[in-house]
Amino acid sequence: MDRSAIRPPSSAHAAGDGMSLLELVVAMMLLSFLALAITPMLMMGALTSSAAQDATELSVAASDRLEYLAALPFDDPALAAGGGVATSVTGYSEDPHGGDADRYVRWEVADESAILKRIILVAGERNSVVGPTREVRVETFRADLR
Repeated sequence: MDRSAIRPPSSAHAAGDGMSLLELVVAMMLLSFLALAITPMLMMGALTSSAAQDATELSVAASDRLEYLAALPFDDPALAAGGGVATSVTGYSEDPHGGDADRYVRWEVADESAILKRIILVAGERNSVVGPTREVRVETFRADLR
């Protein structure tokens, strides 16, 4: 029987069989740097997504109120001239909790002529988690075509 066949591997051969501790530490450092480089992009993506969701919700709120006002008869008391977009006016705003809510919808109706009304509508938020407060402003005309 040949004794070289059962001899333990030499140290040169054993070093190539696996990873050394130094190689493992270097690999972990490279992965850490990669994670640190990607983190700001992920955070910016989350903030952008949140801002887009807020803008969409404000647009939907403005659109809902505008559709409601458009469905009213031209001489409906809810379309009487008045209101304001700078502050909440009773009958011309949806401002839950007496102005303590984060979001609001306000509108102003102005008589342009006997058969034409201008409606200005603003949907906004008071306390934005990401960035400055936002407002969506819509202006439209309503005509009496009877």
